[in-house]
Amino acid sequence: MSEGPFATNRTRRWRQSKLRDFNRGEIDTIEKFGCQVLCVAGEESGSLSFAYTFGLFDTSGLPEIVEVGLPHRTAFALLNEAADRLRDGAKLSQGRHRGLLANVECEFRPVDPRWTKRLMLGATWFYEGAEVPALQAVYPDLENRFPEDANFDSRFAQPLLQPEKYFDTIEEEFWNAHAPKSTCSSRLSSHKG
Repeated sequence: MSEGPFATNRTRRWRQSKLRDFNRGEIDTIEKFGCQVLCVAGEESGSLSFAYTFGLFDTSGLPEIVEVGLPHRTAFALLNEAADRLRDGAKLSQGRHRGLLANVECEFRPVDPRWTKRLMLGATWFYEGAEVPALQAVYPDLENRFPEDANFDSRFAQPLLQPEKYFDTIEEEFWNAHAPKSTCSSRLSSHKG
């Protein structure tokens, strides 16, 4: 594939290296669309799936985005729309935003780097271990109540990945479910199309 509109020195350097077909496809997607969305299935029984972008910081100087617990199709649409809005100048880290998830709002909160390293392995690979900023797309229940709000519907509970967040049971279980392994985890790759 020839270079896309979002090609950078990093993507060109990766393209010149020996890559597996899977990784070459990720570089193609980043160069074409400005980022790759990677959906990761929950590996353990009851473990939440998650999805994240990588390439957005390289191609646009914007934070990567991660979400936890949404169905893959919903996560894919949310992350791509959020990336587009960031590139269009939206300040997603400020306030709540509509039009990303059905009839509810969404907040984007800074992610603690320890979570980035634990979960976003594609980003860690792409950025060669360098720390990059990330935002978590935090979603409410169907009544637009967020996790810290009174009467929040616990069916929509999600681990909160912020630096100041104390580990409750949900964060602890999610952290432990994604402990480093000696083998590569199962990843589902998707991109705009």
